[in-house]
Amino acid sequence: MTPSLIIGARCYKLMVNTHQSTPEFSGHAFDAAVQRAVNALLLGLTAQITNELRQNGAGGNGDQPPTIRT
Repeated sequence: MTPSLIIGARCYKLMVNTHQSTPEFSGHAFDAAVQRAVNALLLGLTAQITNELRQNGAGGNGDQPPTIRT
């Protein structure tokens, strides 16, 4: 599954390219490990962005901060 970060009406698809020519960094297991790490980091980043949006308020026009879904 390709993780995505949705902020407001924009959706950002995050893909990891791990193609390397060296044997220690090749193979499906390495690609899967990198993708799991990216997914884990994305969850933390999403939480941090959400927290900062809530702390900083809605902005100048009084609207609610944008919804962030992953």
